[in-house]
Amino acid sequence: MNEDILCSRMRICRRKASNLWVTTLHLHGHREVTVSEMNKTRLEIVGKMNTGYRLVTPDILEKEKAEFDVIIDCTGVGKVMEINFHYMRSGGKYVLFGCCPPTHQASLNPFDIFNKELTIIGIKVNPFSFPNAIGWLKAMGDRYLNYESLGVKTYALSEYQQALDDLKKGLISKAVFKIQ
Repeated sequence: MNEDILCSRMRICRRKASNLWVTTLHLHGHREVTVSEMNKTRLEIVGKMNTGYRLVTPDILEKEKAEFDVIIDCTGVGKVMEINFHYMRSGGKYVLFGCCPPTHQASLNPFDIFNKELTIIGIKVNPFSFPNAIGWLKAMGDRYLNYESLGVKTYALSEYQQALDDLKKGLISKAVFKIQ
């Protein structure tokens, strides 16, 4: 992650794999981070990471009219991107990490992007980053990569329906199947 992207106040739209964003930002020393998530149970999972980050639902941000230097959008929902642009400070950076389906649309005003000097950054998985990822895993260790802290739960393959139900309810962030 480039240090110039990571400014003093950020908002992370937390969903799916973004627990790793939370831990990565914390590992890199960022402490003024706001995590926004609609599902309160998922926010509780982030709270168990003991980062000290501010955890709020989107309605709170809307009421506060908050603005951020960086937004890392992990939702994969085009409409969320459209809404989030209202929270950008001048010179802000919008990181689109969640993969939106090709059918999703977002209406953005090009003048607002120009006038506020905003930057949009799209992130796609790089298959050649494996050696760097191994070093990253070593640096993060159990403090950040503990399954329980990340909201990851292991299921027997025969429990697949329970795993899907838990994901839908937001009780877990990921399901891992143990095959014996």
